[in-house]
Amino acid sequence: MTPLAALPPSVRRLPAAFCAALALGLSGCGRNAFFEIDVVLPANTSGKDLFAIVSFAPGNQDFDAIWAGNQTLDGVKLSSGPTTQHASVESPEGDHFDTSVEVKVSFCGNASCTATGDDRALEARLHVARAFYEGQRTSYTWTIGCLPAAAPQTPCTETDRAIKEVTKCEVAGCREGTSSSYCVGDKHFCE
Repeated sequence: MTPLAALPPSVRRLPAAFCAALALGLSGCGRNAFFEIDVVLPANTSGKDLFAIVSFAPGNQDFDAIWAGNQTLDGVKLSSGPTTQHASVESPEGDHFDTSVEVKVSFCGNASCTATGDDRALEARLHVARAFYEGQRTSYTWTIGCLPAAAPQTPCTETDRAIKEVTKCEVAGCREGTSSSYCVGDKHFCE
């Protein structure tokens, strides 16, 4: 049998579910880390067709720049009620488990965000300070209460391009059920 260390990185970093299914006792499968995010998109109250384009990237990113190596979900047409988009983000290669995750949602005139005026599309932005823990699957649900606006709206306070900060203690993982904090003191349950 070929030693795991001799295999290319793409083979060594098998998805956690696949590793569990193998049950061969191979070391190295548990090194992956996955961050599951559900983005609850707001109802469309604009009176015109709007599409939400969700992009995400691990590592500190400049929200105003084009993200190299980012992943973007297909644009979803907003409806009269909330819609949920799901994404699974794998930790970067190597031991970068302390990496953040950045997520932005652009609200555009078409599904590819190329309509007139989409270069100035409204955006909601999220910064998750610590999303990954070696060999673990963590999660977070981000609810965008309303379409972002230039100024806070009543009763919703979403502001265009404002960055919502999520601490590691708000990221679910390594404990069953829901909790107001996933830390004991300053230590996450996955640490």
